[in-house]
Amino acid sequence: RSLVAAFSFIGIEMAAIASGEADRPSRVVRKSIRVSAYTVLAVYVVAMAMTVTLAPWNSPAVAASPFGTMMHALHIPATTTIINVVVFTALLSVLNSCLYSASRIGYSLALHHDAPRSWRKLSPNRVPATVVVWTAVFSFGVALSNTFAPGNVGLVLVDSSGAVGIMVWIGIALSYLKDRKSTRLNSSHITIS
Repeated sequence: RSLVAAFSFIGIEMAAIASGEADRPSRVVRKSIRVSAYTVLAVYVVAMAMTVTLAPWNSPAVAASPFGTMMHALHIPATTTIINVVVFTALLSVLNSCLYSASRIGYSLALHHDAPRSWRKLSPNRVPATVVVWTAVFSFGVALSNTFAPGNVGLVLVDSSGAVGIMVWIGIALSYLKDRKSTRLNSSHITIS
């Protein structure tokens, strides 16, 4: 599904959100995007190449768990435990990133009077703690509702996030094209005296 694929690529914008708190944002964004690209290349492309090399592509085991199949082929003990630890660690990392970005976006919205005024308050460590708490409560509510209606809530959220991501990217592309066109027009009217 294309919306699920779009949802999977949305996280790269977190580098831009984090750059708002960096000393040298242009350098930080460049470096973090480069690191993200290398990480994706190393984790997914190399791992999939190893899996395809070590196991037949049409094996049902590869369809069920490509990384598990690769680790079994390499005779690594406790494969299931290792994969579960990696998945759980990745899940905690995503949760941390989402809490961070949601709290910073909520804080920014509050500064522009688009969110409750209480969200503007920062803790002594300059963390919008109120927004972090509200984000955690909302996330817990979503997880709880997904428990009672499995498949429905999660799929709707993933699809809607993917659709919003696509709309944002289209808006950015159109803004860029319009800005580029107006910049070109303005530069052609400049005369040298």
